[in-house]
Amino acid sequence: MIKKFITFLLWGLIVWVILFMTVEKVKAEDALIIHQNYGNTHSKHKNRLENAGHNVTMNNAGSSSYSYTASNYEQVYDIRYGYNFSTADKDRFKTVLSNGGTVYLVG
Repeated sequence: MIKKFITFLLWGLIVWVILFMTVEKVKAEDALIIHQNYGNTHSKHKNRLENAGHNVTMNNAGSSSYSYTASNYEQVYDIRYGYNFSTADKDRFKTVLSNGGTVYLVG
């Protein structure tokens, strides 16, 4: 009886190991947070995304160096407030979406 139980456990362990060796791990996605440095909202989003395993870049839209390459990101979080999107912004969002990514807009 115990011998059958141990055999059953060993076979279960072997099947479990084989299953998880063949399962592909979920790829961490590259995420961009576009913000206007309002409070610490952007930092909270960054922490949540990094805790979920994503690679996060933050970009302050109020700075003179605001720009990004849309094809580098699978997720874009635009948490600017009271902002009219430029043609360049809209084109970048379209690029992310056409590549199968996600765009999250708040405003």
